Amino acid sequence: MPIFSGKEKERKIRVLTQQLENLKRQNQALTEQIRKYEGRFDDVKEMQAIIERLKNENQNLVNKLEKFVIERQQMKETIENLKKDLIMKREQIEMKTFAINSENVDVVISKGITINGGINSKKNVIIEEKARINGDIKVSGDVTIGNEVYIKGFVEGNNIKIGDGVTVEDSVRGKGKVEIGAGCTLKLVMSEGDLNIGNSTELLKAVGGRVTLGNGVTVKDGIEYSDAMKIGSNVTIHGEIRTKP
Repeated sequence: MPIFSGKEKERKIRVLTQQLENLKRQNQALTEQIRKYEGRFDDVKEMQAIIERLKNENQNLVNKLEKFVIERQQMKETIENLKKDLIMKREQIEMKTFAINSENVDVVISKGITINGGINSKKNVIIEEKARINGDIKVSGDVTIGNEVYIKGFVEGNNIKIGDGVTVEDSVRGKGKVEIGAGCTLKLVMSEGDLNIGNSTELLKAVGGRVTLGNGVTVKDGIEYSDAMKIGSNVTIHGEIRTKP
């Protein structure tokens, strides 16, 4: 005996057919949805790739900018160093070039005058107060320097007399007597005769025959003397004090 009758069988087939059609439609819908998601996913990946590329390009630009800033700063520093070197060399040339040469007459530099270059004289030199000498002073005769004078180089002469508040950037060397005023700023001061240092003067080193230091003098690197030494009150001496042969 058959399990289903003819009508029942047909009904079952119709139901199964209907279910199959529904499954096909659902499958098609799912397939289309998957394709849409796949398209969107591909777009996202492409966008992510674009963003990543832009990030890399931006970082490269930042690196180039930083490198440019560093190179520009280095170039600026190089230019500044070159300017300083040129200024220094120009000053050295000015210092080593004697602006004034005198064979037979005394040289007098008036008050407040600036000389760019040195002074070379076989006679005497007088520099009045508040003058500025951007160079060396090399004199066979005597040198007299007024108050508040600035000397960028050295001072060499026979007898040397320096006023108050004078600054000498290099040495002071006298073959005779050397007298230094009060409140001066000096480096090495050397005299073959007597050496007198005024009150409150600061110097690097003192070398002389008979050495006299005024009140409040500061010596940073010792004293050498061959005759006698007299020291005022409140004097500060660093370094060695010794007699020279």
